[in-house]
Amino acid sequence: MSFVRRLLGCMKNSEGDALCSYDAIHREANNTSPNAFLFSNLKAQIGHSLLPSVYLQHGLTIDNVSSPSSYTISGVLSSYSRLLQLAVEPSTRTLQGLAKVSALSRLHLRAHGQYCMGDGSRYTQIETEYTGSNTNATLKMINPTPGNIWNGFFGVSGLQNISKTLSLGGEFLFRAIKSPFEIEKIGKTLSLRYTPNREATFAATIQNSDTISSSYYQRINRNVEMATEIQASVLKDTKKTIASTALKIETEKTTARAVVDTSGRVAVWVEEKLLDDLSVLLCGEIERWNTVASLGFGLCLEQ
Repeated sequence: MSFVRRLLGCMKNSEGDALCSYDAIHREANNTSPNAFLFSNLKAQIGHSLLPSVYLQHGLTIDNVSSPSSYTISGVLSSYSRLLQLAVEPSTRTLQGLAKVSALSRLHLRAHGQYCMGDGSRYTQIETEYTGSNTNATLKMINPTPGNIWNGFFGVSGLQNISKTLSLGGEFLFRAIKSPFEIEKIGKTLSLRYTPNREATFAATIQNSDTISSSYYQRINRNVEMATEIQASVLKDTKKTIASTALKIETEKTTARAVVDTSGRVAVWVEEKLLDDLSVLLCGEIERWNTVASLGFGLCLEQ
């Protein structure tokens, strides 16, 4: 009993940097890597503020024959407690949307989805997130049917601070077969996030007891950040491990990200500010073993 009381006492006074939204467990490592920023061939973006709370952006991507060119127009309407974002791609007749409302200081409601009028495909996700000083919990519904909300997928996830530097949590995904009392388990994930200080973070997840992901992030100095990631599959027939190292360098006018992994892949992304509102984007990716290379050049104008 004394151990339990001691543990509960630590949890009550464990507010620290280890807690975050469950989907952002690896956020520092993901932001260091260029993977989420890569594109190929030509890209142009023009964004401007119509009002202090209204932002409009035009995006044009010129690709190759296998991936045709596309134009996207998107808008953001934001206030202190509300956010609405819409994006339309006329060539594929695709609409994407995101809405977020902070009902209370610690309770947030989110809905985002995509609908393609060309083939009728759609994706919808509705989330309710609670963010406390020591606890983060999220409930989500994925592709619910309006006539029967149980005809879809559901998820429960959360993180709990054990101490000021350590948080533990997990996610459980399931599908209701006929009623909320008859469910089919889809998957489960256990997670750990350790933040000894604001300059370093270690995170690890184990999915379905057979896939392990871990990341370590370290801020070297004011301008340099580094991250390492390991993805391992321990299935009997498909054992595979890939390790990668990413580096981010940021100065007053230049931001550069690079990553290299054990499969021979190398990727680089660079943003150079020519003027206060004009930037040039350069990126490249090489798959050494498959001898596949891609290059990208872009312009970004913010008004």
